[in-house]
Amino acid sequence: MHRLIVLLLLLALQIAHHRAAGNAVERNCVVPLKPDWSYSSPLIFTQNGVLVSPENDSYDVEDITLATGDEVVLSCSPNYFREFSSEKVLWARCKKDKTFVVNDADKNFVSALSCKERPIEEIIVSVRGCPATLRSIEYGFTNPVTNKSYILGEACYDVKVGRTHFIHTKVKSGTNSIEQLALKVKDNVTYFHGYHPTQRYKVDLSKALNINDQAERFRPVFGPKNAPKIEARRYVNEALLTHRQYLSVLKMAWNYQIVKDRDQLLNLDRLVQDIRGLEVPEVEIYTGAHGVMTLQDKHNQSAEVYLVRENRFPVPQLHWTVVRSQERAVAFAVFGKAPQTEQERERRTFCM
Repeated sequence: MHRLIVLLLLLALQIAHHRAAGNAVERNCVVPLKPDWSYSSPLIFTQNGVLVSPENDSYDVEDITLATGDEVVLSCSPNYFREFSSEKVLWARCKKDKTFVVNDADKNFVSALSCKERPIEEIIVSVRGCPATLRSIEYGFTNPVTNKSYILGEACYDVKVGRTHFIHTKVKSGTNSIEQLALKVKDNVTYFHGYHPTQRYKVDLSKALNINDQAERFRPVFGPKNAPKIEARRYVNEALLTHRQYLSVLKMAWNYQIVKDRDQLLNLDRLVQDIRGLEVPEVEIYTGAHGVMTLQDKHNQSAEVYLVRENRFPVPQLHWTVVRSQERAVAFAVFGKAPQTEQERERRTFCM
């Protein structure tokens, strides 16, 4: 009998422990940063202005966990919240799951506290190395607590031709802070209130990447069996983002990388992983596209590949990346197709 009582007590304690653990998990707020591509999560700061990081630094983590009772600052600035349409910044307290308390009312993080537009904004400004005939932008965010604006990167692209010339940003390395990972920091809370690019370029690119439109465009040129399949990647992808809350950078129009045959870009993926693994104080990258890919048409002639008939949105001959750390730099080129002739192989040995 005594042994039975002891076993029952141990069982009761174990059940109580599991219930307590379950309640502790339930009390946490787990907020998704990217539930779908139409969603823009607000940036989440602590009350003293620190950008909240996920528990895991892995680049495939897409949520942030907050303890119940944690009070945070949510920011869509310079844009506005969907439900609170006149507010750019809100103070919120974690209740549980996806529920936050805002102005003494329970609000769902996804449905009520999303942004109308992404909180990572871009403005049209002059960028060093970008000709005046092209579009140049800086992108970043504003910290509503410190009133500082962080320029995360800059880009130069040709709206008329439809090509990204270069992107310049930093890559996470060592134990650098958010400020150290920005290209520039401005003591100006309205810095990103300037002129913004329209969505026209991105709409045109999205149409050009439509596989049905591509088939209609390419079949008369290359024949139905040899029509190339074109896709898009990102120049700055998840692996190169310096913070998981910067996911909206992936949606920006200049960040779309037009490619043919993803399998040919395995070396580019390996390069990105190597860049992430560098153990140096600071790493900057410049990346972009060059040239126009040529393929054999149905008449066995060399034809340049553009996504639309007006010779817009060229499929690049190669994608290039320059990795810089302090005073040292190295350049890489990844071609969009395998060399077909010995002459092509010789032309590609440009760095010896």
